[in-house]
Amino acid sequence: MPFIQLQFRRDTSSNWYDTNPTLASGEMAIELDTNMFKIGDGRTCWRSLAYGGIQGPRGPQGPAGGGSGGSGGSGAQGPTGPAGPAGSNGLNGSPGATGPAGPAGPAGPAGPAGPAGPAGPQGPPGGGGGSSGSLTTIKAKVSSGVLDTTAIPVTTLGSNVASISITSDTISVVFTNAYMVPNFPIFSGTIYWWNGSQYSVIQIPSSTNLLEGSGIMNLSYANQTLSIKPIGPDTLPGIVNDSTSGACGLYIYLQTFN
Repeated sequence: MPFIQLQFRRDTSSNWYDTNPTLASGEMAIELDTNMFKIGDGRTCWRSLAYGGIQGPRGPQGPAGGGSGGSGGSGAQGPTGPAGPAGSNGLNGSPGATGPAGPAGPAGPAGPAGPAGPAGPQGPPGGGGGSSGSLTTIKAKVSSGVLDTTAIPVTTLGSNVASISITSDTISVVFTNAYMVPNFPIFSGTIYWWNGSQYSVIQIPSSTNLLEGSGIMNLSYANQTLSIKPIGPDTLPGIVNDSTSGACGLYIYLQTFN
C-alpha cells in the first residue's frame, strides 16, 4: 500500500494575524508557535474566526489555597529594660490666686522729727487797727487783671458805710445818710493786691490822688460816695487772685473818722 502524507496549512500566529486570510469551508490551519488551529467556514477572516485546536485556551484562575494558620500564643514577658534619661522640664504652670491679706502688724516706734520745711506763702493782710473811727474791709476777686463783676465782694461795713459796689475798674463806697460831710471825708487806709508771688501795698492818705508805678489811682467823692479807680494792671501791676487764701486778689481796709 503506498504511503500517503497529509499536511495542513501552517504558519506562526503573527503571520496568520498579519495576512488575515479567509479559510475555505472545512479547511484547517495551524499556528506553529501555539499548537492551536482554526477551521474555516468559507466566509470569516482569520482574526474573527474562532479557535479549535490541539490545546485549548487557558482556563480561568482557580480559587486561592487554604487560609493562613492561626496566631501563636503570647510569649512570656521579658525583663524590664534600664531606665531612660530624664526628660526636659515642663512649662511653668500659671500662678495661683493671691491669698488673703494677713493681719496688720503692731505700730512701730515714732521716728525722729524731720527738718523744718520751707516757709509757706505769705498770708493775706490783716485788717487795719486804730483806736477810733469806722473800719470797712473789702475783699474782691479779679479776672484777667480787672475786677470780677460776677463775684460779690466779701465786705465788712463800718458804721459810717451803707454799701459797696464795683465795676470792672472801680470800687464805690456809699456812706450812710448820718455821715454828712460837705467836702472830702477824713479817712485813711491800705490797699493790698496779690501779684502772683507776694502782696504789694499802697497806703491811702486823705488825698485825691495816689501815684503807683506808671499809673495814677484817683480818689473822688460826690453824693456821699467815695470812688477808688481805676483798679487794674496799670495801677496794680500783675494783679491776680490768691488761690491759697480765699481766691481774692484785692484787699482794701478803709477807716473813716467822724
